[in-house]
Amino acid sequence: SLAQWKQRVREAWPRVTLAPLETPPRSQLRGTPVRMRVAAQLGGLAADDVHLEFVARRTLPGKPYEPPALTSYGPAADPLAWRVLLQPTGELDSHGAHIHAFELTSDGCGQFTGDVRISPAHELLTHPYEMGLMKGLPSA
Repeated sequence: SLAQWKQRVREAWPRVTLAPLETPPRSQLRGTPVRMRVAAQLGGLAADDVHLEFVARRTLPGKPYEPPALTSYGPAADPLAWRVLLQPTGELDSHGAHIHAFELTSDGCGQFTGDVRISPAHELLTHPYEMGLMKGLPSA
């Protein structure tokens, strides 16, 4: 069944797209929640077939290497690391895209850059990125 699922995902993946429904603010006060909604056109896949995540990295003040401050995959050494997944809201937009959303409050301060990305998800995958398929929001 996993091999069939992988084949179905590979066939649908070229039609998977992401579009922001709202733009996060360019600046944010510490302790204020950030909200974002994204439309995911799944190309025939179900909402359960994919994993949407928000990943933020600190740009200032910077260090030579610092794990992502906010990530949805695995534990991170940074005290600002949270598991930030975009959850399906059960809504569809006017084009039939599935709406996903997140809200988070960061206790950290500094300058961050963030990305929303989508990848296939299945409980039997040996690693969340095993299929090597991922797409992100287009740059503005």
